[in-house]
Amino acid sequence: MIDQTTALFVIVDDMLQGLRWKEDPRRRVSDAEVITTALAAALFFGGNQDKARAALHQTRLIPQMLGKSRFCRRLHKVGDLIMRVFLLLGLALKETSASPRYLLDSFPVALCDNIRIKRCRLVPLNEAFRGKNASKKRFFYGVRVVVLLTEAGAPVEFAFLPGAAFDVRAYNTLPLVLPPGSEVYGDTAFVSEQLEALAREFEGVDMQVCLRKDSVRRARPEVEARKQIIRHPVESFFSGILSHFGRHVHAVTFRGFQLKLLLFLLAYSLNKAVIQ
Repeated sequence: MIDQTTALFVIVDDMLQGLRWKEDPRRRVSDAEVITTALAAALFFGGNQDKARAALHQTRLIPQMLGKSRFCRRLHKVGDLIMRVFLLLGLALKETSASPRYLLDSFPVALCDNIRIKRCRLVPLNEAFRGKNASKKRFFYGVRVVVLLTEAGAPVEFAFLPGAAFDVRAYNTLPLVLPPGSEVYGDTAFVSEQLEALAREFEGVDMQVCLRKDSVRRARPEVEARKQIIRHPVESFFSGILSHFGRHVHAVTFRGFQLKLLLFLLAYSLNKAVIQ
């Protein structure tokens, strides 16, 4: 853990310097150390930031660790900065990726268990957040995280959608800023002939979406089989991301909930593409 956390700090600090980030020189704990602590929590402690703070303080990696309340305030202040770090990392991974293929899919994250929906404080009762988890054959109350990954499995873009939203809405929320000639492989939830044509025309991205069995469009069986083979590892990649989650994602506000999901994605991407 110590070696990986040190590597996280070096990478984050270099990226902040690349972004020309300025902060008060009188601070005893830098923004890079705050972000590193949050990433270590996501990577090693199931998102529990108290445990991460204690571990990094006891190992003397960050000897002047902030208290719980001050750490939370500092972390929320750099929420937009963490997003910029994720986008910068994603841009670097796109430019250095050896493969033009990308994988597009989504996974659900519940805000609370179904029996507690009426008492959920993060998002008051709203049917837009009540979606269906097809793999578990049950409903959930939360968000759907749409992720674009490299073929090696590193997240480079993402979007949060309400749980009831269809995955095809990701075309309107994801930047899809990819090198010309890139191919994006998704399942049948992303079928939209019009939006696929727009992505091809304006973004230069070829959407290789698996077609439904009752689709008007037809493709050769070997073409559909190739799509399935290429996108098959995406479930393993999502399992790797979700394995870092605890029993539930603890947060006091919906913004804090989204920030924790961002930290999980960024920590997994750094660990997958840079640290390992």
